[in-house]
Order: sequence, then structure tokens, then C-alpha cells
Amino acid sequence: MTELINSAKVSFEKAMEIAVSRAGGGAVEEIELEYENDLLIYDVIIKSNNRRYEITIDAVTGAVIEMERL
Repeated sequence: MTELINSAKVSFEKAMEIAVSRAGGGAVEEIELEYENDLLIYDVIIKSNNRRYEITIDAVTGAVIEMERL
């Protein structure tokens, strides 16, 4: 896990800010840092206005890769 954290250029805190902003507000329910398809990503679950979103963020660039309503 330390290797993953050291490889990430975007902090957990910044990834949470990006995800909440993209969802239009709300609260982080879960955040995970992992490799997926050779990319280091944050997988963030946000709850906003009785809706839940899964937002995938590139842990190196901070770009939102995908957002879907759960």
C-alpha cells in the first residue's frame, strides 16, 4: 500500500475534493487507491442528495476518468 501512496501525485484529500465537486456536493462514503488497467486510480463513492455516485479519478493527473450513478 505504501508503494501505491508514494506513486500517487494526487493526495487522498485532493481526490475527495475533486469527487465532491464533480458530484455537485455531498459526502465521501468510501475511497480506495488501486491499480486498474495499468492506471493508478482513486475509486470514490459519494452520497449527494439521496443519490450515490462512483467516481474514478486518475491518481497521477487528477483527471476524472469516469462517473456513474449507483
